[in-house]
Amino acid sequence: MKAQCVYCGQPATEQDHLTGRPAGNRPYFDVDLWVLACGACNKVAFQSWRALGFDRVGDTAVARLRRLGVFAARMSDRELPDALQPSCWAALARCFTEIADDIEGRQ
Repeated sequence: MKAQCVYCGQPATEQDHLTGRPAGNRPYFDVDLWVLACGACNKVAFQSWRALGFDRVGDTAVARLRRLGVFAARMSDRELPDALQPSCWAALARCFTEIADDIEGRQ
């Protein structure tokens, strides 16, 4: 069975990194936090971030949280969302912990 896009169910051809990269095409915020997607659905994520201004958010914690919000909204549009892989949940847990540590470190 071929891997399917988590958003539309078509054959997956790419990894959609859920928190993306900071400006300047630097390394991904959360390299292990991704889902399989088709090219069209992967492009929608960045277009959504751009439309909402999330491609220019200066605060790393805010950018990551806002982009995860876009992912959650996209998944909520699915009638029967597929279960995410355990590795995705583990990466998501690390991401939230790092964001919380970042915020606590500022206080």
